Amino acid sequence: RPPVFTEHAARWVAEEIWHEEQKSEWQDGSYHLHVPYSDERELVMEVLRYGPDVEVVAPESLGVKWRIGFAEWQKSTEDFFSGAVVGAAVDLGWDPYNK
Repeated sequence: RPPVFTEHAARWVAEEIWHEEQKSEWQDGSYHLHVPYSDERELVMEVLRYGPDVEVVAPESLGVKWRIGFAEWQKSTEDFFSGAVVGAAVDLGWDPYNK
Protein backbone atom coordinates (compact mmCIF):
# COMPACT_ATOMS: atom_id res chain seq x y z
CA ARG A 1 0.00 0.00 0.00
CA PRO A 2 1.10 3.59 -0.62
CA PRO A 3 1.50 6.59 1.68
CA VAL A 4 -1.93 7.41 3.12
CA PHE A 5 -2.87 11.03 3.81
CA THR A 6 -5.66 12.32 6.01
CA GLU A 7 -8.42 14.37 4.44
CA HIS A 8 -6.79 17.49 5.91
CA ALA A 9 -3.44 16.92 4.14
CA ALA A 10 -5.03 15.55 0.98
CA ARG A 11 -6.22 19.04 0.05
CA TRP A 12 -2.61 19.96 -0.66
CA VAL A 13 -1.21 16.60 -1.67
CA ALA A 14 -3.82 16.10 -4.37
CA GLU A 15 -2.61 19.29 -6.07
CA GLU A 16 1.04 18.22 -6.15
CA ILE A 17 2.76 16.34 -8.93
CA TRP A 18 5.15 13.99 -7.15
CA HIS A 19 5.93 11.95 -10.25
CA GLU A 20 4.57 11.83 -13.79
CA GLU A 21 3.47 8.21 -13.24
CA GLN A 22 1.80 8.74 -9.87
CA LYS A 23 -1.61 7.27 -9.15
CA SER A 24 -3.96 8.29 -6.38
CA GLU A 25 -7.29 7.27 -4.95
CA TRP A 26 -9.67 8.11 -2.12
CA GLN A 27 -10.31 5.12 0.10
CA ASP A 28 -12.15 5.04 3.43
CA GLY A 29 -11.81 8.81 3.94
CA SER A 30 -8.05 8.82 3.26
CA TYR A 31 -6.06 9.80 0.19
CA HIS A 32 -3.75 7.04 -1.07
CA LEU A 33 -0.83 8.08 -3.24
CA HIS A 34 1.09 5.55 -5.33
CA VAL A 35 4.32 7.13 -6.53
CA PRO A 36 7.47 5.63 -8.07
CA TYR A 37 10.72 6.75 -6.43
CA SER A 38 14.42 6.02 -6.60
CA ASP A 39 15.69 7.68 -3.40
CA GLU A 40 13.94 6.67 -0.17
CA ARG A 41 15.54 9.56 1.74
CA GLU A 42 14.07 12.14 -0.62
CA LEU A 43 10.59 10.64 -0.47
CA VAL A 44 10.69 10.30 3.33
CA MET A 45 11.64 13.98 3.64
CA GLU A 46 8.78 14.98 1.33
CA VAL A 47 6.26 12.88 3.24
CA LEU A 48 7.46 14.11 6.65
CA ARG A 49 6.32 17.63 5.70
CA TYR A 50 2.80 16.42 6.44
CA GLY A 51 3.61 15.34 10.00
CA PRO A 52 0.81 13.39 11.64
CA ASP A 53 -1.43 13.73 8.57
CA VAL A 54 0.31 10.92 6.69
CA GLU A 55 1.30 7.32 7.25
CA VAL A 56 3.61 5.33 4.99
CA VAL A 57 2.20 1.83 4.83
CA ALA A 58 4.32 0.31 2.03
CA PRO A 59 6.88 -0.71 1.18
CA GLU A 60 7.94 -1.77 4.67
CA SER A 61 11.49 -0.41 4.32
CA LEU A 62 10.12 3.05 3.49
CA GLY A 63 7.57 2.77 6.29
CA VAL A 64 10.29 2.00 8.83
CA LYS A 65 12.35 5.03 7.74
CA TRP A 66 9.24 7.21 7.86
CA ARG A 67 8.34 6.00 11.39
CA ILE A 68 11.88 6.74 12.62
CA GLY A 69 11.81 10.18 10.99
CA PHE A 70 8.34 10.89 12.36
CA ALA A 71 9.40 9.91 15.90
CA GLU A 72 12.35 12.29 15.61
CA TRP A 73 10.03 15.02 14.27
CA GLN A 74 7.64 14.51 17.20
CA LYS A 75 10.50 14.69 19.71
CA SER A 76 11.91 17.88 18.19
CA THR A 77 8.44 19.44 18.16
CA GLU A 78 7.89 18.54 21.82
CA ASP A 79 11.32 19.96 22.70
CA PHE A 80 10.60 23.15 20.80
CA PHE A 81 7.25 23.80 22.45
CA SER A 82 8.54 22.88 25.89
CA GLY A 83 11.29 25.48 25.53
CA ALA A 84 14.10 22.93 25.29
CA VAL A 85 15.17 24.25 21.91
CA VAL A 86 16.77 27.67 22.25
CA GLY A 87 17.67 29.94 19.38
CA ALA A 88 15.69 28.03 16.76
CA ALA A 89 14.44 31.19 15.08
CA VAL A 90 14.30 31.68 11.34
CA ASP A 91 14.87 35.11 9.85
CA LEU A 92 12.31 35.51 7.09
CA GLY A 93 13.51 38.99 6.31
CA TRP A 94 10.27 40.54 7.51
CA ASP A 95 8.23 40.76 10.63
CA PRO A 96 4.55 39.84 10.10
CA TYR A 97 3.66 41.61 13.36
CA ASN A 98 5.35 44.88 12.44
CA LYS A 99 3.65 45.95 9.20
